[in-house]
Amino acid sequence: MSLFSDIIILAGGVGERLYPMSTKEHPKQFIKAVDGKTFFQMALERALALRPSGEILVVTRGNFVAIAGRQSKDFINSLNETDRNFLTNALVILGEPRPKHTAAAIQCACAYVTAKHTDAGNRLMLVLTSDHIIRPLNTFVENCRNASLESQAGYFVCFGIRPTGAATGYGYIKTEAEGSRGSGRDILSFHEKPNEETARRYFAEKNYRWNSGMFAFKVETVMEEMRKYTPAVYDAFSPLCKSKPVYTKENGVNIISSWNGLETAYEDTPSTAVDKALAEKTNRASCVMADFEWQDVGSWDAFCECIPETAEHTEKIESSGCYVYSDIPVAICGVDEIIVIIKNGKALIMKKGKSNLIQKVLKRG
Repeated sequence: MSLFSDIIILAGGVGERLYPMSTKEHPKQFIKAVDGKTFFQMALERALALRPSGEILVVTRGNFVAIAGRQSKDFINSLNETDRNFLTNALVILGEPRPKHTAAAIQCACAYVTAKHTDAGNRLMLVLTSDHIIRPLNTFVENCRNASLESQAGYFVCFGIRPTGAATGYGYIKTEAEGSRGSGRDILSFHEKPNEETARRYFAEKNYRWNSGMFAFKVETVMEEMRKYTPAVYDAFSPLCKSKPVYTKENGVNIISSWNGLETAYEDTPSTAVDKALAEKTNRASCVMADFEWQDVGSWDAFCECIPETAEHTEKIESSGCYVYSDIPVAICGVDEIIVIIKNGKALIMKKGKSNLIQKVLKRG
């Protein structure tokens, strides 16, 4: 029996912090990560391992539909016949008319399921990210079993990652010290990315987890809580619940080619994260403790820890601790602990530990 009815893969980000490699035309999730697979394809692999009873819905930007389709096809073609047939039938790609953050994407997915199924309210959904590295796969599936139990009980479930240090780049979830249920813990509060002193305190207190951006829930839970706490999002997508999407196939992949009311819904909805719109407001939030290894490769410092260098002809003379990810040969002489990125006709040279300065580069254009 499947743990979830349907799976949503969020694939609409642009990965600005990985400038200049990640671009608006070819963002981070579609870049090769490990084992020859892109971040997006690894998300497909996780969804496939869970084998939902319904569909795997990829929600991405309209201008990313083509690349998502191509990479889906490539991944499907690499599978055995059984998996290939399953994913070919289960996978659907939806292009958002404009980016409106995760609350809109998730509410749109709930409307999609509601439009297709008379039992939509009782369907269990899992939201996956498309820009993280998660392993091992069997541990991830086992943790999803707990998330399925929690969502079946009516909770809005967040996956909490056990901190490995006092990181300042992630949001935090504070949970009860000991779980009253075997499958999850009540969430006491959510916290934005902290400063270094606060991050050290969170790490020491042991009942804080990193917020992974992955969620599980029963459709009726999101519908009820979104209507209660952020009705503007709920109201924008409600008309879609009575409108049937139209499909086409591109490269053998199911694409939603049109859906009456979709454009209007995205015009009317506010742009907000599901954390703000629902998770931080509801009293039905639960945290499942994640035992898998999780890496949010959202900065060059994180990237260089888990993705091999690419430059074939790199010379490092009297230099140590340097990382090169480049389209062309690079020579480094007499410097230590720097990151060199040469992609898309642009160069970034950065001291390790200074990924936060990328935002200043982006602001200057």
